[in-house]
Amino acid sequence: MTTPTRIQIKIVSPDGTSIDGPSFDLPDPEVAAAEQARKEAEIRSWRQLARTDITAATRLLVEMIRRRSPDTRKMLKALNDEGRSTAAFATLADMKNFSGKAQKAFLSIWTECGHHIRREVAHDVVLLDALRRLLPAYDGPKVRLYRGEPWKDFSVQRHGICWSSDRQAATIYARGLNAMPGGGGVLIETIAPTDAIISQAATTGVCGWEFEYVVDRRRLEEIHVLAKFPEV
Repeated sequence: MTTPTRIQIKIVSPDGTSIDGPSFDLPDPEVAAAEQARKEAEIRSWRQLARTDITAATRLLVEMIRRRSPDTRKMLKALNDEGRSTAAFATLADMKNFSGKAQKAFLSIWTECGHHIRREVAHDVVLLDALRRLLPAYDGPKVRLYRGEPWKDFSVQRHGICWSSDRQAATIYARGLNAMPGGGGVLIETIAPTDAIISQAATTGVCGWEFEYVVDRRRLEEIHVLAKFPEV
């Protein structure tokens, strides 16, 4: 083991004088390399488990979700790498008794990575049923919601899962990220009844500006087009 390198922060005032600020040790390179190798081996073992025993792999995923493991997202990726995301989420849709803390932790994962998870599962009905188990339940009033949707999805009524109560936030997606080849983007609006809203994301943090609601499109009623935008 090598001797750790200590970093000392200096705070310099406008008149040129300085005082010592906080200090910290850089990670030992050998220890960091060993930890990285351990993590890579662990992820390989998860992938092998997903490939050979999806039931056991899903049990491990459930355990991670319940204890709010920081490795939950890596396990989800391991399942996706082996093409087993749909099967895992089909099982999650039948699970019960996730604690409120576990649901709140998974909501953080969903807020950050929901678009990746949707693509990995590749089956919205399975995903929506699982999210009703995995996320904190919404119990508020009906809400006017907006979504910036790719036209190619809207035209076949394959509406997305993430909606916003803020029209401007939805417009950013309609004219930007979701203005995809195949027709551009469209800004849509609905009055979502309570039973159509699965969960409400936090309005603080990096993604708080999105004012996101997780919505089950199967329970929506009228959906109106407000604007259409060209491909970018």
